Amino acid sequence: MKLKMYTFSLLVSLSLTVGIANAAPFSYSSADIPVTLDFDTALQLEISVSDHGTITDIDTLLDISNSGNVFSETIKLSHGGQTITLIDQRDAPGGIYVFGDEMPGREPAVGTLSVFDGMDINGVWTLTLVSTGYTYGNINEWTIMSDMIPSQVPVPAALWLFGSALLGFIGLRKKVSKSA
Repeated sequence: MKLKMYTFSLLVSLSLTVGIANAAPFSYSSADIPVTLDFDTALQLEISVSDHGTITDIDTLLDISNSGNVFSETIKLSHGGQTITLIDQRDAPGGIYVFGDEMPGREPAVGTLSVFDGMDINGVWTLTLVSTGYTYGNINEWTIMSDMIPSQVPVPAALWLFGSALLGFIGLRKKVSKSA
């Protein structure tokens, strides 16, 4: 009889705890798209992330179309006090760039995206583009793709109180049934 009670208590306790989650993919896109690029462009785009979680890997996708021939382009990504350079080149062609450190087929960034690993994804991500020379076109898409471990959700105290009250009622019922 005691074994059943302990088993039930253990099951209730385990059902009220939150396990450690595995890394899962998440994706966030800029709402400020498309953006037109003109001669000597300097612009900033932002993505605000309200989720919380620890970044284990991050990639970013950037779709740039341009009709200009001679220009230089510097694109930087910033978050949480860290800034890295994605592109810093002259005669940068347009196209779809997917920057990443740990996946084959990704464009190598000038800086390493792994500086963001271990950080909370929550907050503002900023993409800064400085383009000089003859360039006309658009930024058609900017997306952050992250593998992260979501923050654990704390179990409210009410659940713990409910569990202990339930165990108390079960124990009281057993005691009453024995004395009757």
